[in-house]
Amino acid sequence: MPQAEHAVRHIRRENGRFVIDERYRAKYLVGAGGTHCPVYRELFQPLYPRSENRRISTVEEEFRCHLRDTNCYLWFFDDGLPGYAWYVPKGGGYLNIGIGGKTASIKKQGKTINTYWRAFKEKLIAGGWVPDRDFNARGHIYYTRARRPVLEMGNAYLTGDAAGLATVDMGEGIGPAIQSGIRAARAIIEHRPCRMPAATRYSFPEILFPGIYSLLPA
Repeated sequence: MPQAEHAVRHIRRENGRFVIDERYRAKYLVGAGGTHCPVYRELFQPLYPRSENRRISTVEEEFRCHLRDTNCYLWFFDDGLPGYAWYVPKGGGYLNIGIGGKTASIKKQGKTINTYWRAFKEKLIAGGWVPDRDFNARGHIYYTRARRPVLEMGNAYLTGDAAGLATVDMGEGIGPAIQSGIRAARAIIEHRPCRMPAATRYSFPEILFPGIYSLLPA
């Protein structure tokens, strides 16, 4: 099947189909474009706006360097951060470091996510974890899961960060993204409602019992 890259500006419905920028038509539409997904923006946001109380701010950078340690590390609530920081070595000598925390809690402290990023970066440099270099970090925002997330409207579906499904305890989004993608596919193929189990609002069940989410009914 041919594929195309296109920056979506507008989506409308017509005769049971979705019309995208007067260029593409589809019976089904799956939004998997992250926090700023156009499917969420055009179809879901007017009826289901996100709460700023669920917003997570992150800063991260990935670069190649000599690794002091090839283990992964997490720091929870380091220096008062309402979240956690990470040190994750990857293949080929690359290292991913970053921090993330609840935006509202950070603002209450009179700080920004960049305040914590600078402190974390200096800590890693001082400890010899990373070299003193010109950093080029990027910031991201996403949202933790609402009590009753909306994943479908007619034949339109949302997955991952487009739906705001990060876990409420740790702000982890990879697991929920995979689960929501599977459930959207099943909803389309099997003509069933698209729902996420209540248990997947949290990270700790999966940490204590690996694979538990794969056992939950669709």
